Amino acid sequence: MKHLPFILVVSGLALGFASCQKHSDNTLETRALAADDSMVDFADRSIEGPADALTMRSSQFGPCGQGSSPFLPECVTITDSGEGVYPRTLTLDFGDGCTGPGGWNRSGVIDVVVTGDLREVIGASRTITFTEYSAGPITMSGTRTLTFLGDNADGQPTYAQHHDFTIERNGHTMHRMYDGTLAWLEGFDTEDCDDNVVQRDGLATHTTNNAWGTTTRMIEAVVHDRPCGYPVSGTITVDRPVHDVVIDFGDGTCDNFATVTRNGNTVIIDLDTHEVVG
Repeated sequence: MKHLPFILVVSGLALGFASCQKHSDNTLETRALAADDSMVDFADRSIEGPADALTMRSSQFGPCGQGSSPFLPECVTITDSGEGVYPRTLTLDFGDGCTGPGGWNRSGVIDVVVTGDLREVIGASRTITFTEYSAGPITMSGTRTLTFLGDNADGQPTYAQHHDFTIERNGHTMHRMYDGTLAWLEGFDTEDCDDNVVQRDGLATHTTNNAWGTTTRMIEAVVHDRPCGYPVSGTITVDRPVHDVVIDFGDGTCDNFATVTRNGNTVIIDLDTHEVVG
């Protein structure tokens, strides 16, 4: 029996190591899950700015944001079948490298097909398809569709969204399936693209090439503030077997950070670099 204390010590160390290893794995998973949503936010800003500038303005205003990133940098070549005639097709060709004033380097092509007036015709849709398109550190492929639903109960123009696209960054690949709604809170009837504020709600599935495979995400009242450039409120809850991961974009204050919480442990992620900073 004199060897019992030694056995207990070794057992305790083994349990402690296993606990630390589990904590480490959970931390890595939490960071990876949050980074995926950070990349999605970056993709949204990269894609929807130029597309909205060309297709969501009322006819008397025309495109907004020419020469200012993230909307329509001067180096992009635009081919347009003609406004007001549907189906309308547009091609945004960023060439081998197109850097706007905001510093985002883009390349490749975005193709857009619009079936009707997205501001007035219920059921009108816009489908975006990517060809070797990249923005900053990420490359995208697949499609994103926006369909006008009319006004919601609060009188806000509302759209259905369907995403089926893939994002790749530094060897990490994520396929995103998303269905939800976008409510236009502010800036719908103005000439300025920079004053748009929208809210997203929906459900997404991410399938990745990392150890955590497929996860589902509930997007709840995530407000994207174009004047700020980042989501400013709302949450994304990632469904996990033991402890869900909650990404919180804050209380409306403009900044490029989100708080990520799991089982009482919190980290801060930078929405520009997609890295944990605190």
